[in-house]
Amino acid sequence: MKKLILIVAISLLLGSCMKDNFLNSGNYIDIKNLIGGAWVETSQKTDTLIFIDQSTLLLNRGIEMSGGYQVPKAPSGFYRYEIDNNNILLHWVVSSNSNGENYLFKLDLVNDKIQVGNFFMNSKSKDAILTFSRVYL
Repeated sequence: MKKLILIVAISLLLGSCMKDNFLNSGNYIDIKNLIGGAWVETSQKTDTLIFIDQSTLLLNRGIEMSGGYQVPKAPSGFYRYEIDNNNILLHWVVSSNSNGENYLFKLDLVNDKIQVGNFFMNSKSKDAILTFSRVYL
């Protein structure tokens, strides 16, 4: 009986020391740990998001000709990001706007998809939703 009580006490002690990934507000997991890697936009398959770390992502939009030179399509480049619930705050690092802007952000782990409000396609409205699928290399 003493051994059983000792085992239960040790189990409770170890269990309370482990980090809990679920918050009281529901089945929330820190998604910054789950989104790392590359994601390709599903409709045109030319734009990619690469989550470099927990606050930086790279948007690759492909190449276009400008003045006889091949240059990255705007607004390619690095973005600082913060995710909060179903929103992502994005700040393009070369922008003069230091505040950034909020966009819709939804992560579907089952289907390996991300939905993001349109933050870079001029041909679509800002309310458009872009879908990205994870790329496995």
